[in-house]
Amino acid sequence: MTASSSRWALHEFLSCLPTLPQHTVASRTGDAFSRALLILRTLSEHPRVILFFATTDDRVRFSWLFTALKKPVISIATREDAALFRLSQTGWFTAEYALLRATMPTTDECERIHLAVRRGDSTGLRAMIDRLISLGYTHDPSVGTPGTYRQEGDALHIWGYGDISPSIVSFWGDEVDDILEKWTGLDDTLHSRKTGIFPCSPDFSTSELFLADTIQESTLKELSDWTCVYVDAEFFPGFPVLRRQSSEWYALAEFPDESVDMGIRPLTIDSTQALGEYLDTAWASLFFHTHHPRNLERFLEYAGKSSTANRVLSLSIPGKIESFSLKNRHALIADDILSPLLARPRRRERSAGDFDLLLSIDAGDCVVHADHGIGIYAGRAMRSVDAVQREYIEIRYADGDTLRIPVEEAYRLTKYVGRESPALSRLGGKEWKKHYESAERDAEEVAKHILENHARRQVQTGFSHVPFVQKEREFRAAFHAPHTQGQARAIDEVLSDMKSPAPMDRLLSGDVGFGKTEVAMNAIYRAHLNGKQTIFLSPLVVLASDHYDTACERLSPFGMRVATLTRLTSNSEAKRILKWLETGDIHLVIGTHRLLSEDVKFASPGLLIVDEEHRFGVMDKEKITAMRANLDVLSLSATPIPRSLNFALSGMKSLSIIEKPPKKKKPVKTLIAPFSERAIADSVRTERAREWQILIVTPRIAHLPMLREILERVAPDMRVTEVHGQLPGTLLEDRILEFRRMESECLLSTTVIENGVNFLRANTIIIEWSDHFGLAQLHQLRWRVGRKDVEGRCLLLYPSEGVSADAKERLSTLVRESHLGAGFEIAMRDLQIRGAGDILGVRQSGKTQEVGISLYLKLLEQKVRELSERDQGELSAEKPVECTIELPISSYIPDEYFDSESDKLDFFRGLEGVDDDASLEAMKTRFFEESASVPETIDNFFLLLRARLALSRLGIESVRQTWQHYIVDWADERKTAQNIRAFLECDTRRLAVVGGGMRVRFDIGDFRDVREFVAYIENSRR
Repeated sequence: MTASSSRWALHEFLSCLPTLPQHTVASRTGDAFSRALLILRTLSEHPRVILFFATTDDRVRFSWLFTALKKPVISIATREDAALFRLSQTGWFTAEYALLRATMPTTDECERIHLAVRRGDSTGLRAMIDRLISLGYTHDPSVGTPGTYRQEGDALHIWGYGDISPSIVSFWGDEVDDILEKWTGLDDTLHSRKTGIFPCSPDFSTSELFLADTIQESTLKELSDWTCVYVDAEFFPGFPVLRRQSSEWYALAEFPDESVDMGIRPLTIDSTQALGEYLDTAWASLFFHTHHPRNLERFLEYAGKSSTANRVLSLSIPGKIESFSLKNRHALIADDILSPLLARPRRRERSAGDFDLLLSIDAGDCVVHADHGIGIYAGRAMRSVDAVQREYIEIRYADGDTLRIPVEEAYRLTKYVGRESPALSRLGGKEWKKHYESAERDAEEVAKHILENHARRQVQTGFSHVPFVQKEREFRAAFHAPHTQGQARAIDEVLSDMKSPAPMDRLLSGDVGFGKTEVAMNAIYRAHLNGKQTIFLSPLVVLASDHYDTACERLSPFGMRVATLTRLTSNSEAKRILKWLETGDIHLVIGTHRLLSEDVKFASPGLLIVDEEHRFGVMDKEKITAMRANLDVLSLSATPIPRSLNFALSGMKSLSIIEKPPKKKKPVKTLIAPFSERAIADSVRTERAREWQILIVTPRIAHLPMLREILERVAPDMRVTEVHGQLPGTLLEDRILEFRRMESECLLSTTVIENGVNFLRANTIIIEWSDHFGLAQLHQLRWRVGRKDVEGRCLLLYPSEGVSADAKERLSTLVRESHLGAGFEIAMRDLQIRGAGDILGVRQSGKTQEVGISLYLKLLEQKVRELSERDQGELSAEKPVECTIELPISSYIPDEYFDSESDKLDFFRGLEGVDDDASLEAMKTRFFEESASVPETIDNFFLLLRARLALSRLGIESVRQTWQHYIVDWADERKTAQNIRAFLECDTRRLAVVGGGMRVRFDIGDFRDVREFVAYIENSRR
């Protein structure tokens, strides 16, 4: 698809969208992408626009989106940016709500840190260059990055900081004749502007905004002539004031009581058949956005819809776009639907060891480079030197320093999780080296502790549960749905552990409804086939009842006898169960802490399953610890808490993660709004009309009477069940069971329903005072609804005043991380917001905060491996070598081969796990099977990757080019004749010359080009 047809499609798509109402709040505006489109549709011709956001993440995300949509914006984050805003007569700016509490820079300060150029100024070309240099600009013949300039006759090409492309200032003698810029619209033409404003380099002149406690009148005055847009206005405490004082304003928010519904709704399509049927719908217009255009073209041809292909939006958008429909007349189908249906996954499923890859890295995140320390990920950039293009990752460090590393070395980065705002490292400083070496020593001590525990467990007498292949195959096939990849992998990992004579200790993590129980059923069945009993511990009677129903349905057809033992079990029934457990007549017993009583004895216990262990009391945990000495233990957790994460990640127990949901499972739609009776009324009436049940949760028992009064006014005939933690245990669980039996329509509750309780007929949960909950709590609560294939809704209500910054961040995170499988990310984000501390629990040394959890765990893994090899007498004297190839050859993978920015970064971060030619070739095959042709730059990328892999094995440290030779150097610790001899034996043409210091060189003239040379030395792997 050509660039012009792409722009035409975008123009047509924008014309289908409605315009935002002025002076009225707009709701139902979809995700960030659809909101950006609505704003662009409404205001694209407005010359003076400033957009306010609730958080830094939102400001950065929208700035990127507008840039991708060819609308240049300037982000206000410092006083320099605010000064630029004051100087500007036109333009689009993005800012956070905090700017409204900032004092604007003075006129003198604005002039000191900016160069403002207007037509007719008698500046003089030479004087202007001197001024640019004083502001930190550098000469670059290609003007390839912000902060560079070049002179071309009587014109200056300048790429200003904050601009998305260069401007051209032309002179007539000493007078400025014109100022031109690109990308002011959706085309590529040059446009004239009245003022050229070029700010100083942020590398040496950056200052924070000065914030006051209240909105500043002087700042509001600066905004009086600007069009103001408030995004997520429900998070703006001063919004009523802003509405009164802004002359032209637009707002996007989810105010249930005062808003205009824009009609944007999410799309859900889970099969190619459903997609084909969806295309047959009588849409007024239908558009696609995909990074797999060839696959889409094939599908459209197959479905007889090829004429639709010219409506493909070709945009480089950061982050995945969510498909949506507009008033059932127009629709955008994007890669959130198309990729799972039409494109095979490029990356292998993440294993338990890929902890760091579970944490996505976005622009503005703190990252850690093992050699250079903690910095801020600033994105990717293409660099062109002598017509050779390479892609680099930019990391910003203290004092304005920037580090660029090749994107293929992204695996050397880990996401920082620790303190909320860690101090950035200084490039070349000694402080980071001290932290790193200290963390290494600490990791070695922890590794010794781990190995001692592991050794003690290994010498314990366990039981080897041998496989029964045919019977287990039949058991798997009897499940009502195909296992997901995550389930199948987890089952294999658990059964492999059970086969070992050493006792199993494994944590199985997965979001609610992802199929952890089915994994447990397979383990229980193997234990039964081996003549062993299983003990299934649950923290709640209601949850035990759920597990009992599931187990009976799944296991009874295979001849297994299942029982449940809780406080609700009658005395006579309990006596029979205890007797049958002791004689072995019961194969599986499911119960609460009642199973930990001294009168419970087993004939042949083999497997212990503990669901949500952190919900048990201290005394119960001690009893569980005593039970697990010689049993295989499987722990289940919907969201890993720090302590269970501790054992899993430190190697004290193994970890399995089910990341993806069953096919038909849908995410819970999460909304946020200020507390109001109307918000509750709307949700209650909607769910009652659909004949679904409703949950209303509050953190305070004292709030229950007030909420009950509201419900009596809203729905006086509705049956309400009330529960809280001060009720006697029997009454509490009886009421919960009453609600589950559909004897009431609404459950009014405190957080006692947080974990484990399933309400299959409840599809809406309303959480009052949501700002008082932790992230993990809110995530668990919202999954109490929407458990089937119907989309659930979660409404988070918060006070109109007094919400802390951390609480706002938690709520924003919940809305953003509403996708299926967000549990692990939520848990880690919760750690970051609250402060991670030393999650490994060995001692409060704080080393995880100094270097970040991810890097610390890598060091820990390395130390465990080294100590294990040393104990076994296998420790090699040679450390792995990472070969660096610096040759003049363009090698990169264009953005269009990836679904998103994070998708591309994750791909490169995953290269660390590629350690043989077969996996590399498989990756390449999967990666390009959907493309008609592969660009040479991609071929070069994989050629260099294959060469780097081969040469590293021979201890080669670097390959580079001088003006006459290609030079191959060995690392100091690998100066062995054996490695060099192996390399030279592959030199079939006898072109290599061995020099001093174990260096080999080749003459450039012996090869047609760099590709031929790389392919030649890459043969050394053979």
